Amino acid sequence: MDWADSFLVDRDPDGWSAPPGFPASLTVHGAFFQRHDGRVVANGLEVIVASSEREPPVARVRDGYTKRRAGRASPVLFVVGYPAAPSSRTEAADDSREGSSSAAAGSMRLSVCGPVGDSPAVVGGLDIGEVERAADCALGESDQHAAVRLLQRVLVGLGAPAHLRLDLGLRNEGLLATQELRAGLPGRSDWSDAQRAGRSVLKLRGRRLAEGLGFRVEQHASHVHLLKVNGHSRAAAVFCSEDEPFDAPARRFDGITPVSLALSHADAHGADWVVLTRGSEIRLYAARPDTGVGRKGRAETFVEVNLALLPEQQAGYLHLLFSAAALDTGGKIEEVLEASDRFASDLAERLRDRVYADTVPALASAVARRISLSLSLSLSLSLSLSLSLGSGSRSSRSSTTRGGCSTRSKQHPRFDGSDLTGDDPLSARERERERERSHRAWRFRPVQGDLNATNDRHRFFRDDGRGASEQWRSSTRPTTGPGS
Repeated sequence: MDWADSFLVDRDPDGWSAPPGFPASLTVHGAFFQRHDGRVVANGLEVIVASSEREPPVARVRDGYTKRRAGRASPVLFVVGYPAAPSSRTEAADDSREGSSSAAAGSMRLSVCGPVGDSPAVVGGLDIGEVERAADCALGESDQHAAVRLLQRVLVGLGAPAHLRLDLGLRNEGLLATQELRAGLPGRSDWSDAQRAGRSVLKLRGRRLAEGLGFRVEQHASHVHLLKVNGHSRAAAVFCSEDEPFDAPARRFDGITPVSLALSHADAHGADWVVLTRGSEIRLYAARPDTGVGRKGRAETFVEVNLALLPEQQAGYLHLLFSAAALDTGGKIEEVLEASDRFASDLAERLRDRVYADTVPALASAVARRISLSLSLSLSLSLSLSLSLGSGSRSSRSSTTRGGCSTRSKQHPRFDGSDLTGDDPLSARERERERERSHRAWRFRPVQGDLNATNDRHRFFRDDGRGASEQWRSSTRPTTGPGS
């Protein structure tokens, strides 16, 4: 069976003939139209399936998309299948012996383009199963806007670099460390048990899904439920209908968003979490504002699973992130958060070490070469840059409060000019240029001074080519009270 015959096999394709100017190297197999409750959605999504004898150029895929869409309002997902390039001589020999194996789904890859815009991105080298699940889920959405939102999120994920890419159906917006989701959770000792538990509830939706995850569900308000574990309210939940996005105002909720409604009830009942469901989507927010490794606002920091997109072998995420055992006090989600915090902290330390050990010395040397400074001055400049960066990283902790106002202490550049020449082998002309330049400019370094004092004592120095000349100057500042 050709791969196109088994693509979206549970849906009935419609015939479609290629329009004039359609790329001749692409063979059209059929079209699928978005349907909801048995009816074709007006201006709904169209999934066009085509094939090519070899991987098509990006421009050709985009041209096929443009010819099909033809300026209409309907979004189009243009899918082109082609034989995958053998990764080794052994595979190439196997293909030649099997003859038609290059047309089998296992040896095919897809390029996709769409769903909206005059020149959308083309993502190639995709797995058939991933694209098929995404297309099937989008075709089942209630309107074209929901289908477009889903496909745009999916295509961004599929086009991400391998080290940043999450499994299809899993989305993280700053709540957890991506590396912990990619490698930490599947490496847990209880991952196999979590997979079995997750697979048992993959087909459930809404309230039934929450109950299947082990919660006792109690209705608190007309549209809000409390998810309880051992008699304690652990999460506020809102079960949205398919036409109610999580972050858009809804008439059923008096013009506020479902996430805002749930967060307000979580605050009122001391729940630490918010759980929202919509069709096959389930999303987890932290009600505490200090939770999350890359947190933004509470309504913008979450982790989400789309059960229709998530492969069965990855169902463990559902149990480890959303179950009653996960959200209970001291549960699995807190373990995942602690591991995410450790990873983020270690990453920050490695980045800081790389900046101080590699970047700053190289930058200082480049600056020194550019302006023909001596070696000792280059080293001093490197130290000065390091101190400046270090003080900048601590600036958030250097604020004090005086008279009810928050005042941030001033960070002055520190530069010791006691010996600017030393024994560096500079030529006479370089020393002369340096003498003329430094003779005109006094440099400043604070030596003594306090923001609460009335007297500041500073040292000014200059290099005249024979060493550093210093002057001490004191200044008196008027005071207007204890907060000056």
